[in-house]
Amino acid sequence: MLDIDQLRKEIDAIDKSFVELFERRMKVVEKIAEYKLENKMDVFDKNRENLLLEKTEKQLKDRSLAKYLNMFFINLMDVSKAYQKKKLEFKMPINISEEKKDKKLAYQGILGSFSYSAMKKYFVNIEESQAFEQFEEVFDKVESGEFDYGILPFENSSTGAIRDNYDLVRDKKVYIVGEVLIPISHNIMALKGAKLEDLEELYSHPQAFEQSTVYLKNKNFKLIPYKNTALSAEYVSKSKNTKIGAIASEEAGEIYNLEILEKSINDSTKNNTRFIIISKDFQVKEKANKISIVFSTLHKAGELFNIMSSIATKGINMLNIKSIPILEKPWEYFFYIDINGNIEDEQIREALKEIEEKSNFFKILGNYEEVI
Repeated sequence: MLDIDQLRKEIDAIDKSFVELFERRMKVVEKIAEYKLENKMDVFDKNRENLLLEKTEKQLKDRSLAKYLNMFFINLMDVSKAYQKKKLEFKMPINISEEKKDKKLAYQGILGSFSYSAMKKYFVNIEESQAFEQFEEVFDKVESGEFDYGILPFENSSTGAIRDNYDLVRDKKVYIVGEVLIPISHNIMALKGAKLEDLEELYSHPQAFEQSTVYLKNKNFKLIPYKNTALSAEYVSKSKNTKIGAIASEEAGEIYNLEILEKSINDSTKNNTRFIIISKDFQVKEKANKISIVFSTLHKAGELFNIMSSIATKGINMLNIKSIPILEKPWEYFFYIDINGNIEDEQIREALKEIEEKSNFFKILGNYEEVI
């Protein structure tokens, strides 16, 4: 006959070993959490969890226990994820710096681009500025500290988010410290003496074509996508070809000595682009009243609602929400949210802390003054 006391002693001995192994495992989990923070990785890795379940099941001798082994490891992984989130909780930038007085500015495009116009509108005193061909170059120059600020298009009122810059502001070690709205007016321009009816090709950025679809729909122009609107104007100016034109701003036309043949061809008369100002440092001015964040959730029903409740229950006004697909995870998304408030407000801090605790990935993109 089995002695239950003896069996319980055996369980106690096994549990003691479990506790020792558990402590060892959680110390490794803590190191993994630090690695994920440094490399901006999600706490939740579904592929890794599936591989672990498959591997442990293969090591099992008594196959009748497979279901229960899976339950055990699923619970263990949930505990590990909770511990990782706790160790990483609310990594708020704590060194809030002042705006730099000596301003070295980087922008995408060339002289006469809309980014150039945004830079002139936002900054009163510019010590030095330099144009770069690619968006990522601007981010890299600011992230490295070579330039104090970068100016980049972020969102258009007609065509929506500029996906590349949403990805880059999430992944790079920079913060949004300001924004500026630029009215966008697209104009057809060509060499002086050229006629609209003689133009065969139009050069411009794809978004300029997209924002002028109504006008261009029944025209016979061949549309040639180009790097940006100002570069298109420069190209036409240098070409000496009266058969080609560009779609660009009036300022670009003046700079590159082109004649405007058709004004304001864009579909909307209220076409605006929102430009963001980025810095390596987390800067919060006195009038800062807008906070931008990005996060991802578990791919389960109710997860986004659960996070949104942290904003709603504290009476915080949400200004905007956008979802951007996670390329390596089909049907999963990064959510970008703008809310009213200042990072020093206790209700705001509590809400952001709750959101981070509920999220797989979380980053405060910036706290700056909203432009209306």
